[in-house]
Amino acid sequence: MIWLGCAAAFALAPNDEMRVQLRGGDEVVGAVHTADADVLVLSGDNQLTEIPLALVETAWIEDREVDRDALGQELEAYVEWDLARRELGPALRTPAPPFVATASILWPGSGHLMLGDPKGFVGYAVVDAALIGAGVWFAVGEGNAAPLLPLAAIDAGVRVYAAADATRTARRRRKALTLGPVEGGGVSVGFVSDW
Repeated sequence: MIWLGCAAAFALAPNDEMRVQLRGGDEVVGAVHTADADVLVLSGDNQLTEIPLALVETAWIEDREVDRDALGQELEAYVEWDLARRELGPALRTPAPPFVATASILWPGSGHLMLGDPKGFVGYAVVDAALIGAGVWFAVGEGNAAPLLPLAAIDAGVRVYAAADATRTARRRRKALTLGPVEGGGVSVGFVSDW
């Protein structure tokens, strides 16, 4: 994925604001919707506008002016980025670390389940269920509340460890999915952030 970030310097990104001056003098304004190697699709005014690269005189991406040749290179980089993004598929839907941490605190292992790791979920959930079951057995069955505090402390430790483990995994995945720098060019999966 590093090659993708390096190869795509100053590449287009979805929803970049653009203004395109066409050869006949017409101007099209909108946000990047999709792109091909030789066709740019902008969305604006509740419609999609396909713009063949051959008709472009000059374009402004955000506030940066580019000529037709530079725009062609950016379209190629966009297509390359889009193919890589599609290959990653479901991995792009990695939840944010705070969500997996919160889920794991509430129900140990559920953060792992959100990340697509059912074995991690089962492991933490079984340990949590055993600790809670032991607490109920001591409190109700034996009538002895003394072991409840140590069991609750151990259960809290399991929850914190499960949350930390799920958070670490989510951060690692999301960092790996960031395909390049956002500022100053490069391609980035816009909805992926590094918490």
